Amino acid sequence: MAYQVRAFTMLLMTFATAPLCPAAPAAFPLQDPSYQQAVRDLNQGASTLDRTILTRAHDTFQKLSAEHSSDPQDAYQLARTDYYLANYYEMIAKNKKAFAQAVDDAIRSAERAVQLEPDDSNAHALLGDLYGRKIGLGGIFAGMKWGPKGEEQMNQAVRLDPQNPYAYDCIGRRYLFAPRAFGGNIQKAIENFKKAIDLDPKYDEGFVWLGIAYKTQGNTSAARQNFEQALKINPQNAQARLEISKLDDRK
Repeated sequence: MAYQVRAFTMLLMTFATAPLCPAAPAAFPLQDPSYQQAVRDLNQGASTLDRTILTRAHDTFQKLSAEHSSDPQDAYQLARTDYYLANYYEMIAKNKKAFAQAVDDAIRSAERAVQLEPDDSNAHALLGDLYGRKIGLGGIFAGMKWGPKGEEQMNQAVRLDPQNPYAYDCIGRRYLFAPRAFGGNIQKAIENFKKAIDLDPKYDEGFVWLGIAYKTQGNTSAARQNFEQALKINPQNAQARLEISKLDDRK
C-alpha cells in the first residue's frame, strides 16, 4: 500500500508541474478535490476494511469514471476499491456472492485501466491478481481459463517495472493460492513476498501476505512475527489483526 500511495503522490506532482491543455483543464481528475478525498478514503479503507469508507470511495470513483471515460486513473482506483470491497466481503462479512460480484466489478475496471494505459505496471498487477481470485471461485475449469491470463498480466507488470513491490506481492499470491496443477508453490510464494518487502520495507500488506504464506507452511512463529511487523508499520491494518486473532484462537 505504501508503494501505491507514493506512486500516486509522484503522479500528482507530475501533473501539478506539467502544462495543462487550456481547452479542458477540468478533465484532470487528479486535481479534483473529490478525487483526492476518494483516494484518502480508499487508502484508509484498504487498511481498515471499513465497508462504509470503501463504499464512499467507490461511489466517487464510479461517478468520476463516468465523467472522465478516457482517464485510466479513475478506472484503476475504482478497480482497487472493488478489490478491497471484495476483501471485506470475503474476510469480514463472509458473503461469497457479494465477494464474487466485487471481484467481477474490479476486473471490468482493471481491464479498462489496462486498455487506457497499457504501460501501467500496477494496473497489470492488479488485473492479474483479480484473475487469480476467479480461480478460487470456479475450481479446476476456472484455473484453466484464468490461470494463464493472470500469469500473463503479472509478467507484464514486472516487465514494465522490475522494481514494483506490488507486482511481486501479486505474484506471491498466485503461487500461494494456485493448485499445484496450475503452478502453486508455497516456497515461490514466500520468495516473491520477500522480494516485495525487500523493495519496500514499509509495505505492510507484503508482511501480511508473507505471514499468511508462513502460516500455510506451518511456521506459525514466523507468521506471527510478520503480522506484528505489519502492525508496527500500519497499526490500522485490519487483516494483520485478523490473522493474529486466528493464531491466538489456535492456542
